[in-house]
Amino acid sequence: MRVYLETSSLVKFYQKEEESEHVVRLFESFLEGRIELYTSRIFLLELARGLTRAGLDEATVSRIEADFRMYIARGLKQIPVSEDVLENALHLIKRNRLGAIDAIHAASALTRTDVLISNDEHLLKSSLRKDLQGSIEIIKPAQAYF
Repeated sequence: MRVYLETSSLVKFYQKEEESEHVVRLFESFLEGRIELYTSRIFLLELARGLTRAGLDEATVSRIEADFRMYIARGLKQIPVSEDVLENALHLIKRNRLGAIDAIHAASALTRTDVLISNDEHLLKSSLRKDLQGSIEIIKPAQAYF
């Protein structure tokens, strides 16, 4: 199973919040080879932004960044923000009124994965799910059983 983790779920790996245990379970499945894990090349930027907004200091954010670079070295795949991704993101913005970053995540997930996991209300909205029906499933971490 090819699983795309959007940044709102990735943050829960380090910030203990609702659904954090489910994200930890996803990483365990990834490390055990039961799933392939994907995200966008922009996720480190978003992750750093989210963690600093939450009040974490630069050293802590840098340590978390290093941890994720270790996951990348272990096979976490980053989908480049290519021309095709940007074109698909533009269509998703026009059809679903998504923000640019959310549209990039959705378009990235569409390129290579079966499931997009997110806690972002804009990505979970029913109109986007309906628009992408048959292409990709969009679920919350708690709904992921791999």
